Formats: sequence, structure tokens, C-alpha cells
Amino acid sequence: MADAASGAETNPHEESDHLLEELGPQHDGDGLFIARMRAHQSWWRATRLGVPCGTGPTATSTTRYGNFLTAEDGRRGMNFLRPGILDVVRSRMAAGPGVEEFRCLHNLLSSQPLCFNLFAPLVNDSEAATRFLSALLPDEIGQVRGVWIEHSPSPKWEYLNDATAFDAFVIYDRLDGMPAFLAIETKLSEPFSAHVYDTPRYREIARASAAFRDADDPNLADISWNQLWRDHLLAQALLQHPSAPEALTGRLVVVHHPADNRCLAALTDYRALLASGVTVTNWSLDWLTDQWRDVAVEPDEEGWVAALSDRYVDLPLSEGAWSRLSASTPTSSPITSTLPTETNP
Repeated sequence: MADAASGAETNPHEESDHLLEELGPQHDGDGLFIARMRAHQSWWRATRLGVPCGTGPTATSTTRYGNFLTAEDGRRGMNFLRPGILDVVRSRMAAGPGVEEFRCLHNLLSSQPLCFNLFAPLVNDSEAATRFLSALLPDEIGQVRGVWIEHSPSPKWEYLNDATAFDAFVIYDRLDGMPAFLAIETKLSEPFSAHVYDTPRYREIARASAAFRDADDPNLADISWNQLWRDHLLAQALLQHPSAPEALTGRLVVVHHPADNRCLAALTDYRALLASGVTVTNWSLDWLTDQWRDVAVEPDEEGWVAALSDRYVDLPLSEGAWSRLSASTPTSSPITSTLPTETNP
């Protein structure tokens, strides 16, 4: 193969090796979807950020993975897609527990930086929050009153009495002027839960709600959607709280990748346990970015939405890298579809 500029011959095998080196190590235990997403995030780091990979999955780890940033690049905020997002992250970390610092700053594959990349630009800008969120619910949102990230109502014993929190929380006025909220869970590659949690308080909230077919059904706590159930219960607890306005309405929204079939299957199976599906809905990232592209009016907004799509949705951008990685995987060790855990890097 000839180099177009110099006319010198180049070795395609050397190019392939160089690309694999830039992508960095992957994780042998990944299922197919997670492997694809890890490869895309590795590609994003190598080609869009142009920085070396770091180590993970914890701050003390010494194993390199392509989807991790170095300590320096993480501190610089290179996991975030728009100026100002790092300030929101730092402010939220200073406010108390909820943000896993290393994961948020360094792991490109994590859903926590995804949440900040989606909603942090709306935290301190009510006009933008109303414009972008009403694009998703045009027949419902009149005015957004506030956006919070990693939000858990307090005191906790008046709700679920645990550490359950919403990834993002939005309070708004409906078009009819009545108050409402969105309790948002963002998913990129992690499962809904790696453990089963079930308490008498959970069942108490479930029985007081009209959301479930059978509030005592043990399937509600299934490991495949346990976190989803707890988020849903927390939303119901907000509606039941004595301080809640009588006309308050709210719903749980799951933001997910369109190719995350495990997430979609869990949502389908969980909804079968509900008396009404209206209290739990989902937005796919491709649909969300399409809606936001239409209402981005400033150049920095357009760049932000384009970056969201490129980094999280447009997998064909990294198809060449994925093909090289797939070709380098030994046939004796195929990519498996085992259930990922929260400790996966």
C-alpha cells in the first residue's frame, strides 16, 4: 500500500497494530454489547481526544483499559463534552455523597458521566432546560423549575430509607400549570442491579401506590430490574409524601442506548408487572439526540448535541476499530454474553 503524500509503501499490518495499540486493552469477559460500547469509547478517546488510555476500574488499579482516562486527563475533565460540565460535577461532589469520583472522571464507559454529559448543561440554565426537555415532552412541559443530578430526597427515612437516588431529577410546571417531575435513570452498559434488595418499607410504598398489579409480587424485586423497581418506588414515595402538592404527577424515565437489548428486555418484563405503564417510560439516546438537534440554537449547543451523538450513538464511526479488535480476538476465546456486574471495568 502506498502513502498518498510520500508515495512510500506502508504495511497494512503495521497500521492495524498501531490502531490496536491506540485503542488500548479491552476486557475479555465482556458480553457482545458491552464489548462494542467499550471499543467505541476506546475509539473516542484515541481519535477524538487523542490521549493515552489509563488504568481502572478503581483509583488504585494498575491494569490499563482503553475506556479509561489517565489521572491527569480525568482531572482535566476530558470525560465531559461541553465547557462547564466539570464545574457542575465538582459542585455536586462537594454537595455530598452520590458521585463516584474516579468512575465519573475517568471511566468513559460509565453511565454516570453520560448523565452529566446529558443534563449538566441544563442545571443552571432554566431557559435551555425548558427548551431541550420540552422537545422530549412537547405536549406536557411548560416551564422547567429545576434540574438536579444524583438526587435523593431527604430525610431518607421518610422515603425508602436507603441510598436509592435518581441519576437526574427534573421539576417542571405542566402546560396546565400543575406541578410535575421526571425521575431519570441513565443506562449505558451497566445492569440495573447486581443484587436483590427488598424491604418492608418497599412493600409499604408499593401497597400505597396504584402503580403495581400486585404490590406483594416477589417478581418485583427480581435482580434483572431491582434497581429499576427501587427508582420507581422512590418516585412513588415522592408522590405519597405529605408535603407533595395534591396535583403533583411524576414518572420514571429510563434513558438507554438503542442497542441495549438487555435493558429493553428488562423494561418490557418489568412493565408487565405494572397496573399502568404510564409511570415508567423510556427514551433511547438516538431519539433524544435527534429531538435535541432540532432545538439547539447556539453553536456550542449544536456542538454538544453532535458530540453526544458521536460518542454514544453513532457506532458506525468506530466500525473499523471494532472490526480490527474482533479480528484480533482468538477464536478459542469468543466474546461471551455473560451477565455483566457492577465491578466490571
